Amino acid sequence: QKMLSELQTEKTWITNHLAQLPNVTTKEQLTDHGKEMQLHWIKIRVIAKQILSKILINKINWVIAKGDKISAEIQARINNLKTIGKDTASLEALFATFNKNLALAKQKRDSGIAKFDQIGVAGASTMEQLDAELKESNRLLKEGQLFIQEANKYVRDAHKELKEIVKQIKAQESTATSSAESTATSSAESTATSSVSSI
Repeated sequence: QKMLSELQTEKTWITNHLAQLPNVTTKEQLTDHGKEMQLHWIKIRVIAKQILSKILINKINWVIAKGDKISAEIQARINNLKTIGKDTASLEALFATFNKNLALAKQKRDSGIAKFDQIGVAGASTMEQLDAELKESNRLLKEGQLFIQEANKYVRDAHKELKEIVKQIKAQESTATSSAESTATSSAESTATSSVSSI
């Protein structure tokens, strides 16, 4: 919200300054106006990069948060399978890899945030200072984006593991349900047979 407010302030300044151009009467005044507008335009470009970086972070944060929630659900289902005596060794190995990829995604996300947090004009006021800050902002944005791309790669790897985990869990749960139904049926048949025999 703060960055959007700053962006709007800069845009308003440029709009108001453009309205003053018809009153310019000398070449020097026109040059001065041009320089001032260029300074504010550079600030707008830097703020835009800050906003873009926040959007990228919010996206990866949403995906990682969803992964954390799924991880907790998987753990609960694996625990249930272990409780009824199912062999979960293969599942737990896949689950460990899933969590590892999720942890690596968080590390890369944090590295990206560290880069993005450095984007800004840092009190620069001259054209030379702002040009330098703009170049630095470009560099930081690119480096941060690379970290986010790596984070997304680990998220995709985690998703591949997730598909296999879900497949195995469903298979084991289905087997457990069939076994329970079979046991219940056998028990009922046994009871019925005993009842008939006693008649």
